Amino acid sequence: MDSNSQYELYLIKKELQDVVNELLNISNGVRLDFSGVGNDKCADTLVRAANHYMEVRMQLDKMNLSELSDEFKAKKLAQDQREAAKRAEEKKKAASVPKPVPATSAPAPTPAKSSSKSKTSSSKKKNQSAVSVIEEALAWLFK
Repeated sequence: MDSNSQYELYLIKKELQDVVNELLNISNGVRLDFSGVGNDKCADTLVRAANHYMEVRMQLDKMNLSELSDEFKAKKLAQDQREAAKRAEEKKKAASVPKPVPATSAPAPTPAKSSSKSKTSSSKKKNQSAVSVIEEALAWLFK
């Protein structure tokens, strides 16, 4: 994982921690400053939301970034290969003079697909739990 991605992940974790801290502060304020029916229930709900975000943050801390790094490298390599193939095709088209194609020509060979998908699918499965935890946290918050 490059330094820019690591910094983005750091910012996400920091933002999650800030959200947790703010929710806990609001919860304490509701519990202490308001009295009557519902203040404890409201404060408890805020604490549950804060706990849920803390679990998401802990899942992000547990993620194996080296596996993510390998997956990003494989995607970047595949993207670079596709772009290089497009550039080569454009050069070939620009350099060639259109010629009539005989009716019995053989079809052009298609490039082989890379096998990086099987490697990345195992990484996706391992890291999918962290992504699903984040999605669940957001769904829980906005339900």
